[in-house]
Amino acid sequence: MSILQFLIAVDVTVVNVALPSIGNDLGVDARGLTW
Repeated sequence: MSILQFLIAVDVTVVNVALPSIGNDLGVDARGLTW
């Protein structure tokens, strides 16, 4: 169970770090990225 929790935390961290780059590539502002 703790391994699963760790993987979820890593996944969320990676997505949050990549959001600005994803937004630039797709032409979406910060408000659109929350979706």
